[in-house]
Amino acid sequence: MRVSTRCLLSALITGPIWLCSSRPEPTRSPAAVRAAESRKVVCDSATVTATETARQRCPAQPKALSATTLVAACIVVPQIVVALFSPAVGRLAERAGRRPILLVGFAALPIRALLFLVVADPRLLVAVQVLDGVCAAVFGVLVPLTIADVTRGTGRFNLAQGIVGSASGVGAG
Repeated sequence: MRVSTRCLLSALITGPIWLCSSRPEPTRSPAAVRAAESRKVVCDSATVTATETARQRCPAQPKALSATTLVAACIVVPQIVVALFSPAVGRLAERAGRRPILLVGFAALPIRALLFLVVADPRLLVAVQVLDGVCAAVFGVLVPLTIADVTRGTGRFNLAQGIVGSASGVGAG
């Protein structure tokens, strides 16, 4: 059985592995302190031992995903969803019309916000980010299409798209 990193660090710093248990640290006799100082703890490549009591207090913990990995996943997952769904959104907008697709995009925003409110598991937050990808695909495709519809024949598409982009930037900032 492997000893967790937190247990290892607490054992190296304080001697016995009291920080790994939920019980408060008891007062220790000088003999217990000397025994703790002579105790060695297993740390990946180091060859040392720990007592069975320490291992029972500090059971092996499953390896958790790091915060960096979860943040990266929260950024990359919506981008992948946008790349996969944008062509389908464009085809669907031509076939079914723009308004129903825009309503789906606008409906996904409050659902995503509510899920962020109630979800506590970081791994599930990555799944919630799929809705962000859906919204980004819908708005990324339909905003230019709607601007093209409104400005058709006027020669002002670039100006209108610049104004919409500026308004979005100001609203996001």
